[in-house]
Parts: sequence; structure tokens; C-alpha cells
Amino acid sequence: MTREFLETKIRRVFDEFSNEEWCDLNSSLLNADSYFATVNQQKYILKYYGAYFCELYGMYEKFIREFKENELTVLSFGCGSGVDCEALNRVIVDLGKNIEINYVGIDIVNWNYRPNFPWATFKTMCASEIKTSDVADVDLFVFPKSLTELSKETRGRIGELISQGSSKEHIFFINTYVTDNAVDGNRVDGIAQFSTINNILKNANWSCSSSPTEYLYKTNGDWLGYNFNFFKLPDELKPFVEKLKVNCQNQDGSSECIKCDIDFIPILNSRYLAFNLLEYKRN
Repeated sequence: MTREFLETKIRRVFDEFSNEEWCDLNSSLLNADSYFATVNQQKYILKYYGAYFCELYGMYEKFIREFKENELTVLSFGCGSGVDCEALNRVIVDLGKNIEINYVGIDIVNWNYRPNFPWATFKTMCASEIKTSDVADVDLFVFPKSLTELSKETRGRIGELISQGSSKEHIFFINTYVTDNAVDGNRVDGIAQFSTINNILKNANWSCSSSPTEYLYKTNGDWLGYNFNFFKLPDELKPFVEKLKVNCQNQDGSSECIKCDIDFIPILNSRYLAFNLLEYKRN
């Protein structure tokens, strides 16, 4: 069951995190550079994985229900720990679909905790390094909260390669956007960045079946379990990490320890989710 998978996945990371030293968390923002440290990967997964898994599961479910082919090729930009890969797998299992999948996830960091599916490949590389051969046979491109991490030049290169190098008549995009309040469009980041890719596709005679500037969100922005019945985190996770400083074994009363700010809370609400599924057709 997906509920059991999600809780078990996060519990595995939590069990390892609870034995870590956390001082590095006090000086590190969660960004691409910080993810080279395992403890920051763990914090990211404990804080965000459950919510982002729900978001991606919903988009993959919508896509797979309407996908008519027997083979699916996916390219994920900034795949991180592979949360979208695992969401795809659970959708395939839950829907009982028999689809041959070829998934490639790229990221500049070789993350721990990635899945080990025979149909999934993870490459440690910059998105700017992709070639035409990487996009030629792709049906579905995924940007899991990663559009804001890509430079305009990189997004332009991605758009050019897809527009000129795709062998498909139809291509799809799953985009998930960064937000802390999805109801307010001014607080949703990533849509403007995707416009770089959209404009290049449009100028190359690709048309989108819907407006790429629109996005979806859950009208009930409260607890994720109201919208996703499989949402489940380990019961002990939130009480532990929101008092991480108290639980730290390295406290010595120093000024650095007194000023330490390593506590955090997992994302539990749907208001942090903003997403879209876009279809493009070659004219």
C-alpha cells in the first residue's frame, strides 16, 4: 500500500537522522550546494518528502490514467532523492497498469535514498549538459520544484533541445512550483521560469492544450490527509524535529549553541502544493 510505503520510506531516513550530528544544519540553508551533506538530504526528506510525494502522485495519477501508450519515457530535471520516480512507481502499482517505463533523473548531487528500480537511471550532471539524444524520445518531462533552480540560459537550452530534437508529436510536462500559499498566485514561483521553455516551444510551432501560466492547487489547504488518504508520517517525527535543539547531544552551553536554530517542522498542509500537467502538440 502507498500509505505503508510512504511511512516506511520516511521512517528509514528518520532512524538514520536521529543518530546524526546536527550542527551543520545551523549553518546551512537547504539548497543545491548544501545537499552534498547527508544530514541536509535527511532534513529535506523529513521536511518535504511526504508533501511533495503527494503532489507528484496526484499529477502522475492524472497523467497515467489518460496515457494510452504501452511505453513511457520520462526525463526529470533536478530529481533529488527521486521522489517523483517513487510517486510514479506507486501510481503504476495502485492503478495496476502494465506500462514499460524508462525513467531518467538528473541532478548535480548524487543523492542518497534513491529508489533502485530496474527501469530507472539517475545521472549526476547539470541540466545545462543535456544533449539532443537525452530528449529525443521523451514523452514526459518533469520539473519537481526545480524550475527556480535553473538559470534562464539553462532553461533556454532545454527548450531549444526539446523543440528541435524531439521525435514525438505529443509531449507532456509535469511542473510543481514553489509556494507557501498556493491560493495567492504572487507567491507561486516557477511559472514565470517555465515561460522561457514555453515561448521557445511556441515559436517552434508547438501548441499547448491549456494555458501554461495557470496552475492547480488544493482548495482545502489544510492537512494533507484530507486530500491524499495515503498521507502518513511516523508519529514520532514531528515532536522530535520541532525540538531538535533540545534533543541535540552536542549542547555545551556555548554562545553558538544558545543561538542555534536547527528546529523544523515537516510540511503537513496542502497550501504548499502548486502544480500543473501540460500537453504540447507539434503543429
